[in-house]
Amino acid sequence: MKSRNQFLFYFLFLLNADFIFSSPKLNLQDGIDSYPTTRHVTFFKDTDNKLTVEDIIREDSIKNIFLTNEGNSSFGLTKARVWGKLSLENTSSKKKEWLFIFEADRMEDVNLYVVSSNKIISSNHYNLHEPFSSRIIKHRKIIFPLPVSETFMTVYFSVKSDDAMELSATVASPLGFAHKNYRDMLIVGLYYGIMLSMIIYNSFLFFSTRDKSYFFYIIYIISYTLVQLSIDGFLHQYLIPESYKIARDFRIYTASFAAIFALIFAVNLLQIRKNHPRIYIMYIILMAICFLPVVFQLIYGFHYGLPVLVYVLFPFCTFQIITSIILSFKMKLARYYFAAWFVFTCGIFIHALTYLEIYAPFTEKFNYSMQWGSAIEALLLSLALGYRINLLRQSIMEKDNELLNTKLTNLKDKMNPHFVLNTISIIISYLKRDINKANEALHYFASAYKYLIRHESDHLILISDEISFTRDYANILLIKFGDIISIQFDIKGKLEKVLIPFLSLQPIVENAYKHGVRKIEKGKIDIIIKVINNSVDIMVKNTSNGLKIRNPYDGTLGAIRRRIQHFFEDGELSIENIGNEIIVKIHYKNNVKK
Repeated sequence: MKSRNQFLFYFLFLLNADFIFSSPKLNLQDGIDSYPTTRHVTFFKDTDNKLTVEDIIREDSIKNIFLTNEGNSSFGLTKARVWGKLSLENTSSKKKEWLFIFEADRMEDVNLYVVSSNKIISSNHYNLHEPFSSRIIKHRKIIFPLPVSETFMTVYFSVKSDDAMELSATVASPLGFAHKNYRDMLIVGLYYGIMLSMIIYNSFLFFSTRDKSYFFYIIYIISYTLVQLSIDGFLHQYLIPESYKIARDFRIYTASFAAIFALIFAVNLLQIRKNHPRIYIMYIILMAICFLPVVFQLIYGFHYGLPVLVYVLFPFCTFQIITSIILSFKMKLARYYFAAWFVFTCGIFIHALTYLEIYAPFTEKFNYSMQWGSAIEALLLSLALGYRINLLRQSIMEKDNELLNTKLTNLKDKMNPHFVLNTISIIISYLKRDINKANEALHYFASAYKYLIRHESDHLILISDEISFTRDYANILLIKFGDIISIQFDIKGKLEKVLIPFLSLQPIVENAYKHGVRKIEKGKIDIIIKVINNSVDIMVKNTSNGLKIRNPYDGTLGAIRRRIQHFFEDGELSIENIGNEIIVKIHYKNNVKK
């Protein structure tokens, strides 16, 4: 127990080391081009919003009105104007240009003053309601030039905002800023690249599967990506440069719709409406709650819409995690959903600390927690969709196999008594007239029936065996009807390894006899089989009385067609009526589908 407490103490000690060892003055030295200011800046809240910079300088010189920040630069949602004070000491031997960079752009009105000996030597101002083009340095972050001409100087800045106030700042040379900006853009570029890839990839899957879950996933990811673009400042910089207010308000709308579509996606992905009606009702209620930020935004404005959104996020994320835990005991798919929302909630929780003004010295260490939480969530949800599609595909294949087995069993059940009775009637008819033909028919019957018994449980057999069985059947027909029908086989190519579904060829020949040749005099059946490389072509052609076949794929031929398509690549069976001929064609590649 003691060792555990010691570990916890050292962990918190290291986590808060930034402000434990903070120094009040920032020392600009040679060889360093970038300085985080959080542990050097102290703050003062002007709750009445009446103090000028002259008042601040005068009051600060009389008494220390600036309080230590304890490593925290987050003030949440506040109507007060917050003043910051940074003492600089320039000990570098080289004269450099310096920049003062506010890491967050969510500041409505910003002033920066450089003071030396209680005199203002430089001042800059920016208001976010001005167009983006009016910024001194055109960047998504608010950046001011910082003239460093004295050894000792004090930087005062004041900020007012309707948004959550996060006053992390950096002092950097142009080179240091370029390096930092490169690292930042690398990270955010990777993040937006992942989100865009997920949108494009799952869009292709949606158009190929037409599964609604993919559609709701895509809308959710697009909506959330727009939220993140607004938070990161890219929406104002590139898409809506003329109005920060529109870019800011857009965040509330897209966040609410993202939450609603996330819930709709969950209902479709986990089939909640069908399998869990009580949970479904709770989802409907939560969808209505997620719309509240939009209502408050439209009626009362951003300063009310944002906190409502933040407080809605907690029951929203909690509900997603709890329901996924409950469902994960019954379905493996829900485990992906739980992992996705757990990671996302962790990122949201850390980011939300800055909005709620909760003491959080570790927020700067996790600047991109929200981005990476949502990126990992997008990947995990995409995996969940893939897993669901595999489950559906497996279910469909099982149903197809069951259907094929049923149809094949029906075909066997239909054929066995029919085939046996017909053959026996032929044998009996020839016992008294021609014992040789009776013996010949009995020989073909024995061979054919042995084939039926041997392959009774097989789905695929060698085509050479199916041809032998069809020959036996054809010879039995010819024994009785040889004077009025003709059956010819034309086989080309190597048949050694060629497969075909069991009972695919003989039923077509039987069909040709029953519905075509039997109804005319001097009928003819041609069975043509060609094997070229890996391609198999079968054609059964018979003469007929010219009548068109109605619904050719409803019966035996339809069952054979489905089995050909099920087992083989490019498998197809087609039927043509050409004059007084009916032609049944089968084509497939001798590659069995996995």
